[in-house]
Amino acid sequence: MTAVKAEIPKIGETGFGDLMSPLNRDEILNNIRSYSSRVDESTLKFDCTYSGSYMMFRVDNDDRLIYLEQNLYAAIEAKAELDLFVKKTNFINGSCLYEEHYTFSKFTY
Repeated sequence: MTAVKAEIPKIGETGFGDLMSPLNRDEILNNIRSYSSRVDESTLKFDCTYSGSYMMFRVDNDDRLIYLEQNLYAAIEAKAELDLFVKKTNFINGSCLYEEHYTFSKFTY
């Protein structure tokens, strides 16, 4: 599989966003901002690359969903400068590999 690097899908706005519950960009950025009130907003950078995410599902003879498994994989990078009165520095600079796994079953129809 190849990595998809694009604007982070929003919940309910794309096929991926409808199905996979993508990361909430605003929530992540607000957490970065809350880390320090001195974040220089103009330097705040955030990137997310989805790679290898997939779904598996089963339906019954009436085409009703009886099992759904979602597996989301993303690489996240964030960077921002902080104003430390004397000088600015790239104090927030990190990356992580993020995973979400969901299993849904026992649907009621």
